[in-house]
Amino acid sequence: MSAACRLVTRALALRALVAGVLLQPVVAHAARAPDIVKKSFVFSGPAAETLARLLQLSPDRDATVHLELSQAAEHRALPERDAALRDERGTLGSNLGERISDHVRVTATWKPRARLLRLDGYVADLSTAHPRPEGPACWLSSPNFAESEIDRLPGWKALFLALRPLPAQAGQGVVAEQRHLEEPLGDGRRVVLTLVRMNLWDDHSRPVQRSQVSIGFGPEAGKCE
Repeated sequence: MSAACRLVTRALALRALVAGVLLQPVVAHAARAPDIVKKSFVFSGPAAETLARLLQLSPDRDATVHLELSQAAEHRALPERDAALRDERGTLGSNLGERISDHVRVTATWKPRARLLRLDGYVADLSTAHPRPEGPACWLSSPNFAESEIDRLPGWKALFLALRPLPAQAGQGVVAEQRHLEEPLGDGRRVVLTLVRMNLWDDHSRPVQRSQVSIGFGPEAGKCE
């Protein structure tokens, strides 16, 4: 396997951990999933316009979009929610990555006349992951979804529809295939949109295919700020 393939696979594995694809404890010396932290970001000028366009927002109308996060992300972001997310046996369900959280999300607010775009909510800070995967420092991911049920994720639907026609690249492991789109944001920052299709198993150990949309943004090195 080439070094580039190893970096892509490692990054996808860590994103899968964030989204709840893998809920088993992580061995410390092998990998550490990134922390999910509450942050606010303000983009202005060309960077704001680039993000708004990639998020499928109108260039001349104010917009507010709520991007849903999973209960797996909620569990990582809010440790105090641990007991509430466990079942009657005290275990975490394997499908937390598909369930939509009522407690964490990311809100995008677009003001085209002011050329300002603001993101508020919970994101993964890749600088806290081990090993640190390649890519922008800040990430957020949709819950896992069956593509026929994308309507249950209205915040992510436009991004999914924009990414779906792009050429697919073969994945590895649970990732069957992936699509991505990226653009520079200036000052050493960039934005990356990805759509991955994964071969997983449901609560009854039956094979299922699920998809996930992710947004990465910010610098290549350093903290998610």
